Amino acid sequence: MQNKPGSQFIIGNRRLILNWRLWLSQLIFLLIVVLILVEVIHRNAPEYHNGYLETIVDKHKRLDSIPAPRIILAGGSGWAFGINSKLVESDFDIPVVNLGLDENLGSAFITNELIRFAKKGDIVVLSTEYSMTVAGNDSVKNELIYAVPSAAQLLENESVVKRFFADRIISLRNFWNSQRLSIYTRNNFLPNGDFIGHLDLKNSPVPIDSLDSQLDFSSQIKDLNRFLTFASTHGIKVYYVFPVYPEKSFERNYDAIKVVESQMRTMLKAEIIGRPEDAVIDDLYFYDSPYHLNTDGRRIMTQRLIQALEDRLD
Repeated sequence: MQNKPGSQFIIGNRRLILNWRLWLSQLIFLLIVVLILVEVIHRNAPEYHNGYLETIVDKHKRLDSIPAPRIILAGGSGWAFGINSKLVESDFDIPVVNLGLDENLGSAFITNELIRFAKKGDIVVLSTEYSMTVAGNDSVKNELIYAVPSAAQLLENESVVKRFFADRIISLRNFWNSQRLSIYTRNNFLPNGDFIGHLDLKNSPVPIDSLDSQLDFSSQIKDLNRFLTFASTHGIKVYYVFPVYPEKSFERNYDAIKVVESQMRTMLKAEIIGRPEDAVIDDLYFYDSPYHLNTDGRRIMTQRLIQALEDRLD
């Protein structure tokens, strides 16, 4: 009995669908195998553990290994690039831990980190970049989770989970390519948490920063107050200093910065040391961004910090 033309068409379509499903399943399987192999190879590569963000492991180990009292510098990369903690430690005879890392981790990360690690007797000096948000940047946070999975407990953002797998691929690329070429590596941090990979290098052009003219820092302040409330009941002293900033950027963003200052003085539950102007310095003292000081800038701002703290810690 011969098959009708219509039935042959149906059979052909079914075979095509089956072949297509088989091909798709094989492709997915191959992709999974490739990703697993890349992951295994990459995680065992010597340079894998030399990522910039992975220095958080060393910073936290230092906090765990040194009893209070300690001076803890908390904020973004402005602290990492801009302070000689050894001089601060020598001046006050108190161990210093520089937690400064990346503003893109967000103020929520800083708050959670301090609640987790600050102890009775500690002295915390907060400084938050004007462009820091509460939630931070998902891509940077995903990269941190990829490099240091345990850091996920310090982050609060549902979208991190949603975008995790896509950003793992990005992280693989970034880690594999950048570790050999960039100064932004874990081994360019000192044990106290200071970044020194840029010292004595030639400055890169530093763009004039542009802040939102309607900048509102109230959410960040409310978030920081979570830690300040904790600190007030756990014997932790907290001071806030305004972030280092280039003169030209300060002139352009003067009105927005003054709004932030007003909000800080009204809402922040910590003693504020100085004014934004006290952290302004000539553009030639910056290495590659509005918050990254070069060797000379780092020396100047370290002395300013020591002078600001002397009356309070002596």
